[in-house]
Amino acid sequence: MKGNAGFSLVELIIVIAIMAALVAILAPQYIKYVEKSRIATDQSLAEEIFSTVQVIVLDPEYAD
Repeated sequence: MKGNAGFSLVELIIVIAIMAALVAILAPQYIKYVEKSRIATDQSLAEEIFSTVQVIVLDPEYAD
């Protein structure tokens, strides 16, 4: 006797459709999250550069 092991084509198509819907819903949110993270990192680096430049400008050893 041959058993019905595995998934049918309809079941696989339904799973793929559900996954596509989830990706369509979640992808824009993920992109926004990544962009906010990049902006925060850039701001942090800019603040660090600014404070380093201030230290160099105010330090008399670096004066020419």
